[in-house]
Amino acid sequence: MSDPPVSAILIAIGTELSSGQVINSNSAWIAGQLSAAGLDTLLHWTVPDDRALIRQALDRAAAETELIFLTGGLGPTSDDFTRDLVAEWAAQPLEFNPSSWERIEARAAAYGFKLVESQKQQCWFPAGAEIFPNPVGTADAFALFGETTLVVLPGPPHEIKALWQSAVAARLQPMLPALPTRSLHRWQCLGIPEGSLGELVDAAVAGEAGALTGFRAHAPYIEVKLWLDSRSDADAIRSRVEAAIGQWVVLRGDEDAALRLLASLPAETPIEIDDAVTGGLLATRLREALAQLPARQAPLSLHSSWQGPSDPKQAMTWLAEAETPETLQLAIGGFESGQWGLGLRSDGQLRFELFELPYAAEREAPSERSLRYVCEMALITAWKWLHETTQINE
Repeated sequence: MSDPPVSAILIAIGTELSSGQVINSNSAWIAGQLSAAGLDTLLHWTVPDDRALIRQALDRAAAETELIFLTGGLGPTSDDFTRDLVAEWAAQPLEFNPSSWERIEARAAAYGFKLVESQKQQCWFPAGAEIFPNPVGTADAFALFGETTLVVLPGPPHEIKALWQSAVAARLQPMLPALPTRSLHRWQCLGIPEGSLGELVDAAVAGEAGALTGFRAHAPYIEVKLWLDSRSDADAIRSRVEAAIGQWVVLRGDEDAALRLLASLPAETPIEIDDAVTGGLLATRLREALAQLPARQAPLSLHSSWQGPSDPKQAMTWLAEAETPETLQLAIGGFESGQWGLGLRSDGQLRFELFELPYAAEREAPSERSLRYVCEMALITAWKWLHETTQINE
């Protein structure tokens, strides 16, 4: 190709994907790699194991872009016919590649499994294809370069990532546009509608050619995404966005409320929690976070006692009656007319505050969204209180 492509189309093949049995994570991951390299992804398509539909997808993609990624269907079974269709589409015969078969034989010997004749179908490639050896599997990837470049990858996500690192990224580098590098900045916000947040962010970046914004609602958070390229004054733009939305920002980047709270505590600090509001959501969040912190050995005691609306100040009652030295104690009480209470005891200090749900229509009958809001706010506020106490002590 004389000029680099400006966009790519990703086609994921597999009935397990199109039927919803398996989530198509490959396209999201590849799109992320391309975006980081300055290339936009135009479309994501998921196609079942249907020969006619796959051919149709290839024809439509080639009419829209000069770079296509095809994933799946390179294995040794009867429903793995991607290579056959690609050869037919490219009007090229299939050729057997002895080196691919030698790699499969070596892998079989190393892992002690017996090869069958059908394994050889993984070693046929369209004439003229450039083959990328698979470092973690048996199905090699390949690419056809020309007016339209087609990169064909196996389906398993870990194999795609390994192939990308070992060969694909470097091979595609000369084809990528000479665009400025882009950085992604993210904020998680609570307590403001998505539309209002969008207006504030868009106003903060207005007129900036090197800035691109995006938003994602995932209850109870609204995520703000800001892509900045090297032509922009990243620090100044980021500062304007922070000034515009700072009062609603609770997390930045990859921060997770539960992980941040647990990671801020000494590994030997026991934790006791009484939760009369979230119906087990808080317990679930903390257990999932603990699974990612193997170094934390101290006990975690969780008591969920949701019995419907109650006095938000019952959190204080529990803390007053259940004082345990050298233990962090967190209590959530409520609801009553949309109010809930949060209490924290740590290092002999006791804090308590009443909060109100931001969703007026749910204050009498809270939905799961409201319970998730309380859960996340409890984690965020507890960390904030502990952080403030640490700063005072220092």
